[in-house]
Amino acid sequence: MGSDAGVSHFILIDEDTQEILVGGDEVSGFFVDLEGELPEVVFRGVRELNMRKVRTEGGILEIIDRRRAKIGEYFVGHAARGGVEKASVGDVASTNVSFRSFGGRCEYVGAEEIWRHWVSNVVPKAGEWLQWPIECQDDWLHVVQNSWFARGRRAGRYGTSEKALLNGAEMRTRAGFYCALGEAVNGPRGYFGSNLDALGDCLSSSCGEGRLSEVSWRNFTESQTYLGRSYLGSIIDLMHEFDIEVCL
Repeated sequence: MGSDAGVSHFILIDEDTQEILVGGDEVSGFFVDLEGELPEVVFRGVRELNMRKVRTEGGILEIIDRRRAKIGEYFVGHAARGGVEKASVGDVASTNVSFRSFGGRCEYVGAEEIWRHWVSNVVPKAGEWLQWPIECQDDWLHVVQNSWFARGRRAGRYGTSEKALLNGAEMRTRAGFYCALGEAVNGPRGYFGSNLDALGDCLSSSCGEGRLSEVSWRNFTESQTYLGRSYLGSIIDLMHEFDIEVCL
């Protein structure tokens, strides 16, 4: 997988000039409950710091993996740097940079830990999302969707198989359904909708070979228990609208 030495995984850049304001190993205070008091945003383990440019009105937070590829991004808007302090963890010295004001934040609190997992460049595996607590499935789906479009992909099918296999026993939430469907269609960490409207967008286009023609749905009755008959009925009606055979 290679080393991540020298890689800043969380980078704040200016949209217009593409200048880097700060880049570090981690960022805290960005993935927060928006209904509470917002904490200071702090970049930790800073590797890059622009001493000249201390503010931006068009900031973008980019998330970079160990191969130095962008895998996520958030539009921040206004950001103004505050203090710079030296810190140490054991025998390792590091620099932390705080921001006295910071624009947009992300309401998916659990996404912070998931992004840290993703930037470690662990090879994506089937069913990876199931290894996280069920309360994190909305966060996982958010990361999947953000990363999909940040990498320049469109809403559509990139896989080559015209058939998708779903296991109703694995889907306990609506987010879990879309995690499972995205993986079934586009592979581990794949995206194929996050709600009914987004699913319709994905079904209406294909970036792979041919189109999705069949969904084989095992343990469908368990899906009904957790997701509800009405919602599943809407999903199946939508698939039928695009001439997809659903095998229950």
